[in-house]
Amino acid sequence: MIKQRIVDLIRKVTYGSGSKRVEIDKDDLPVYKCKREDVTYFSSSNNIIRAVVDETTIYFKECRIHSKFQIYIEDVITDYFENINSFEKKEEIELQIKNELSNLKNIRKLKKMNAYVESHYETTRKRYSGWDLGKVGFPGLFQDYSKGKEKVVEFLENFGTEFVLFIRNEIYSFKLNNFIKQGHYQIFRPMMSVATKKLADLFELDDMFPNCWFAVLCYDGIERVGIVTKECNGICPTDMSLEEKQHISPIFQKELNRLNYFDAICFQRDHKQNNYFVDFNADNEICRVIALDNDSPMTFFPMPILSFPIGVHSSSICHGMKPNRPYVDRCFFDIIKQTTPNRVFHWLESELPFAQRLCMTIRFCWLKSVISKVQVLNDVEWSNNTIQVEISGKYGQTYLKHYLECDENQLIEEIMGGK
Repeated sequence: MIKQRIVDLIRKVTYGSGSKRVEIDKDDLPVYKCKREDVTYFSSSNNIIRAVVDETTIYFKECRIHSKFQIYIEDVITDYFENINSFEKKEEIELQIKNELSNLKNIRKLKKMNAYVESHYETTRKRYSGWDLGKVGFPGLFQDYSKGKEKVVEFLENFGTEFVLFIRNEIYSFKLNNFIKQGHYQIFRPMMSVATKKLADLFELDDMFPNCWFAVLCYDGIERVGIVTKECNGICPTDMSLEEKQHISPIFQKELNRLNYFDAICFQRDHKQNNYFVDFNADNEICRVIALDNDSPMTFFPMPILSFPIGVHSSSICHGMKPNRPYVDRCFFDIIKQTTPNRVFHWLESELPFAQRLCMTIRFCWLKSVISKVQVLNDVEWSNNTIQVEISGKYGQTYLKHYLECDENQLIEEIMGGK
């Protein structure tokens, strides 16, 4: 509860009615145009849009305009049925859903949808099979399904999961942007991505973090304002076979090592193995990491300590001032040592408020001291032996050890916050 209040305070200070810090102007943004058939929605992944623009694939996350909840959710439902859903009888379903949400009791349940979906993750992410939609604000829809009404059964069994996840993602975004001024764009999470990329550039990790920027996406007369990320080469470890996952290399160890340290500075706690890509070299060894989903709401949390577990998937990189990692890359070590705290503090002045930048700088200074006690390795010194030392268990769950040991059930537990 205390942590949530601090997060709310950060959002209020940064984006609230008294803030002039972070805003975007649609007229100043680049415009990308494409056709409707070149657009694909991923409701299971935060409503990301994949679009092909001039033969280039981009990923786009919309920043909706913030408004009162009931107006906002009605606009979201209209958008879903007009531009995303392909059900033939969708006009009737849309009208029924909007009628249900004219009831304030259903609106109150809808606002709590995220908690229900998370606590029933295994059920709600699969094809709809009759779970009680009344729990999330749609009792009439559930009753009609239970009675076997043909159009409702057809809609829910084919599109129910997509609809629930789409609405859930938009409600989650609304809550994260509670303190955005009405009539302004919801940019809380996108700004985390922008700040992360900018800080990565400072530490010369630009190849590890894809470029991202605000833009306008246009198709079929529709304009959407949001954040663009270009398509990244590579494969997600969760899509790899067990045999493929074993093709690790010392370079891969070094890459995860740098990412682990960088995440500690950012208080980024969501880079589990379904949130980054890997790439292979000519010898079919994993040699590169591309960090994805850099918009975790907890990123840059104002916690002025470094010795914290980096999510449920990684142990702390230190215990007080005692290192809990065996090695650090020479290049990354030199950059950290040469970068001044003052430069770090001011580097994200346009993206983050004072408290977040102060705590980030404290974590950076702490890391400077910690890595001075860690063995520094040149590129040629990373080896199969250094891999064995790191995964021995002595240093807890490092990023590399987590990569080698994590299975699907553990990932589900991590996605659900360790519940």
